[in-house]
Formats: sequence, C-alpha cells, structure tokens
Amino acid sequence: RRVHGECLFFFVMRFLLWFLAACVVHARVGEWYTAPDANGAFHYYNDAWSSKPVQLKGVSMTGFETGTRGTQSGAGYWLFDPKSGSPGASEQIIRNVVTTLKQKWGISVLRIPICGSAWLQNYAVQNYGKQKLASYQEWVDIAVKTATDLGVVVVLDNHLWAIGKQTSTTRNQGMEDGCTGINKVCVGVPECVNSCADHDWYGKYTSTRTGKTYNANDDVNSWQCAIANADGCSLDNIKRGNNAEHFFNLWHDLATHYKDNSHVFFELFNEPYQRKAAKFNDPACTQKEPGTSFDCPPGTGFGDNLDESQYDWKYWAELYNITIGIIRSTGANNVIQVSGLDWNYDYLGKGGASTGGPIARPDELLPWTKWAKNIGYSLHPYQHGSCCGAIGANSDESANDPFQSAFCMYGNGQASNSPLPIPNSVSAGSKQCDDTGYTKTQNKKSPPCMWKSQAMGPSGQYGVCAGDRNTCSSLSQSQCMAMQGNWTRPSAGGWSNYVLPMQRYGPLMATEFGPFDCSSPFTDAFLKYARQTGISYTAWALWPQNSGGPGAGACGYPSVMIPTGGPLTASCGFGKCDNNCLTMENCANILNPMPWSGKLIADDIKGGSPTPSPAPGPPSSCPSQICESDAECGAQCRCKFNMCTNA
Repeated sequence: RRVHGECLFFFVMRFLLWFLAACVVHARVGEWYTAPDANGAFHYYNDAWSSKPVQLKGVSMTGFETGTRGTQSGAGYWLFDPKSGSPGASEQIIRNVVTTLKQKWGISVLRIPICGSAWLQNYAVQNYGKQKLASYQEWVDIAVKTATDLGVVVVLDNHLWAIGKQTSTTRNQGMEDGCTGINKVCVGVPECVNSCADHDWYGKYTSTRTGKTYNANDDVNSWQCAIANADGCSLDNIKRGNNAEHFFNLWHDLATHYKDNSHVFFELFNEPYQRKAAKFNDPACTQKEPGTSFDCPPGTGFGDNLDESQYDWKYWAELYNITIGIIRSTGANNVIQVSGLDWNYDYLGKGGASTGGPIARPDELLPWTKWAKNIGYSLHPYQHGSCCGAIGANSDESANDPFQSAFCMYGNGQASNSPLPIPNSVSAGSKQCDDTGYTKTQNKKSPPCMWKSQAMGPSGQYGVCAGDRNTCSSLSQSQCMAMQGNWTRPSAGGWSNYVLPMQRYGPLMATEFGPFDCSSPFTDAFLKYARQTGISYTAWALWPQNSGGPGAGACGYPSVMIPTGGPLTASCGFGKCDNNCLTMENCANILNPMPWSGKLIADDIKGGSPTPSPAPGPPSSCPSQICESDAECGAQCRCKFNMCTNA
C-alpha cells in the first residue's frame, strides 16, 4: 500500500508540474481592444488585466518576408537554416528565438512581417535540398502561436508582396508602380537577382472571398517576393491592374485565419508611399560593399518623392475603408493598424482643406471612425541622417557628441568615420561609420523640440533647440524647454504635429523606429516621448547579420541585436554557425542588444513589460520656469523634463 501511495504521490506531483508548465506556456488571456482615456486619447487595453491602458513594448522580427527570388532561401529559411540536422530544426529555431525574446528581453509585443503574396500562394517552404518543411501559412503560424501562447501580442505586418517591373523605365516619368530593378541580392548566388517577379502578386491561389482562382500557371514552389518594400510596394502599385483585389483577398484570408485570437493585430500596409518612377536598373546605383543596399548618387536611380500637396489621400482612405470592412465582415474584431503616407511618417500632409491628410480632414479621410472599433495607427520614426559625429566602439560617445546629440540635423553633412561597436567585415577590428545613402532627417520625421546644451548649431554655437527645424531652430533655451514640457501640443513640431493628433481616433504604435548608425540620442528621445504620450512600439529589427544598409555593417541598418557572426560572408543567421538558436541556452547567449541604441531599447522593455500608459494630466498650473530639482518648483509641482509642471 505504501508503494502504491508513493506512486500516486509522484503521479500527482508529475501532473501538477505538467499543469503548471502548461499554464506558464499558454499564458494568452483576455481580449485586446482600444478605447479613449478621460482626455480623449486612445490606448490599448486588455479586459482581463485591469482598467488601465497598456503601453506595449517589443521588437520587430524580420525574415518571414525575405529571401532571394527563385531560390530555396524564401520565407526567411536562409535566416533559420540549421545547416545540418532534422527538417524540424528550423521550426525549433523559430520557437527558440520567439521564446528568448519573451523570457530574456521581456517583450509584450512582437511584430512579424510577412510577404502577402506568399501567404495567398501558400508557398512551399523548403530547405536547400528542396525538401518541403511546411506551407508558408504553417511556417508563419509557428512564430504567431509561440508568441501568443506566451501572452505576447503579435502585429502581423503585410510588409511586401511579389511585384512586377514598373510601368515606366524613365526616371521621374510617371509613378513608381512596380519593381525598379535597383535593389539586388549579389551574395550567395551565381549572378545578382533583383526584386522583379514575372508579375504582381505572383502565385496561384483560390480566394475564399471571391471564389476565383488567380495566377493559374504560377508555381507554388517558387519564391518571388520583393527583396525590399521600398522597391515598388507602393500605393500606386496597389492601384495597378487588379492588385487591390489581391490586397482585399489577403486580408479576408488573414482575418478568417486569426479572428479567434485577439492577441493578433493586423497591420494592413507596411509603408505606403508615392514616388516618381525610377530609372529602371540604373547602373549608377552600386553597392558600397557586398551584401549592402544599393546606393544611387543624387539625380540617379530612384525617382523623386511626391510633394505633400500631391499625396492621394482619397485613395488611401478608400483602400483602408474597404479593407477594414472586409476584415470585419469575417467576424474578426482584432485590432487593426492603419499606416500613414510617406513611408508611414505622415498623417497631416500640407494640412489644408483640399490637400491635407486625416489630421486636417478627419471627416473625409477617416470614414471608418463612424462605424468601426479597435483601429490603431502606426508610425515609423527613423533618424535617417547618420554618422555625423562620434559613435564609440567601447563606450557610448554619441550621447554627448555635439552633432549626434542633435540627431545629425546640423553639422557639415560629412561622415565622421567614427569607430562602431561591431566588427569590420574584413578584420576583427571595429568598423568605421559612414553616411552612404542617407540624407538629413526631414523636419516632419524628427522629434519635437528639446533643448540639447551639448549640441552644436549651424553657426557653431553650443546649445541647440533640437528637433523639427521649422519649429525649434529659432527658439531660445527657455522657449525650447517650455515646449519640451508639453510635447503633446502640435506646436512642438515633428511627431507631435504630423502623427500625435491621430490619438484622437486610435492608439499609436511605432511599428518601426531607430537610427542608422547605432547612436543613442534619437532612440533616447523617442523612448522618453513614447513614455510621456503612451505610444507603444516594436523596434526595427531583430537582424542577426553584419550587413543591411548601404554601409557600416549592422550599424548601417537599424538592428536591435548584435550580429551572430562577424563578417558578412559568415551569414550565420540564427542557425548556421556555432553561435545559434538550436537550443534555448545558446539562443539566450546570442540574442544580445546592440550598443548603443539597441541597449536602450532592451533596457526600456525590461523596465516594464508591459507598462500602463499614464493618463494625460490637466494643464499645468505651475510656474513656467526652467528647473533642475523639484524644490525649485514649489508645492504641488515637480521638475519634469527641466520644466516645472504638476506633480
């Protein structure tokens, strides 16, 4: 009897351990929704957590949308390739990456970019031996299910799709409505391969929405997705032919697939943009080094961006309104993320009654607000100016650098060639930064006004009101700090003018952000801004390679993690080299934040995962004065952002 009792005891204990483990793994609880706070600003909420709004914090993966056309690298297999091992090893790598982000980084949200046409096609994901591993939809589900079972929100991002050659081949003649032929993959292939598929939205599929079969002669085993969204996945591409129908079919399918999981948010269109036609396959566009993006000298390659007054806001609104209706018709109440024009920076445009964006014309351009709920809005704040000052290989020199601290918005426009905290592609030494391919950050894409005493202005003086030059450059220190004390006013410029007013209609999430040189000031400014305004974020990107942008290795690309291998030729990804994610222990060892921007992001995520968003307080009744401590502000007041404000 004692033996039986001991067996029963151990059986019960084993069951309890299994049950507790299952509870830890399957932590998806509650329904996500959006609602305004007492001051009318929208936030995200979970009905099982509390009545407080939530600031979601995390990163954006990259991989599922990528691969070289016509090869077995598609669907990101090249990043999750275990080099040797069973076919299931790639799936385990994906699970380990996602789980490590939750357990080590503490993320509460994970953005998963996909190729929309590959989803419809249900591309057969395969290894380099052409052995099928999974259908594309099953492949994406591995990451989605792993994340949401851990209680992590997934932002499913329609990042790009297969695109055919643009209609015009002459620079600035017509619009960029397809593949430009400029972006190419030239490493690991016999000859360079560009983004140009045989036609838009390549891949045979039958739509559950229309009942029609499309692209009947296309091969399900052929990966044809674009290399980058910025090579023809434009608003004008959606206008071309029956591409809008494919777009609607995609979101009907995704909504039907994920409608029972409110932890999946739908980001409809990654970065809608309008640009004049490029010179097709312009030979003037070259790579600084193998594996980097193609850089086009001024006046060559890519066409000019449209003037804000020419943005087709009416089509933008029509496309989203129809898509939101299609999603809701499936019974899906998932949160939907709408993206602004000009690469997801702009909701204002020229701001006029006939040319302005939804901030200026909400009744006309936000028709869904009259009937649809759970709609959020995305933004992509990037510091495009890069490497204008010291970055630092072993310590963060950018924080106090006179040019970097003002986000490279001033200075001589020349690269500083500062050492970076990543290895050189050739030697073990530190790589030097450069500004290949980047121009100064536009005013509307910049932070709102903030005082930087260590920064140097255009005339050589120290002390700069950094941020939107149109608003900030002429302000004195006291005027700048007064503006900084309340960033929620559109008059503060930058993000506060072109994006923040959209909080009146839905919560905001920066689904991409970062600098292109590993520096910290821009990221530090954004994280402070996000905390003050309650903006959620997924930092771009979990990129394991020492390459990506036009130059400067992984620092020429806004990667949040240290590369898993040194030189580009290693192409380690998450599975091919000794440092890999085949086990959880190894994965935790290699998923480390990139200095200096990435470390700030990782620390901010760990500081609260997730963090309740503070409700905006009443207008300040405290003295409008500069301060360094609470004692200088008097009773009921505190020193915040160097200005006296309500406690």
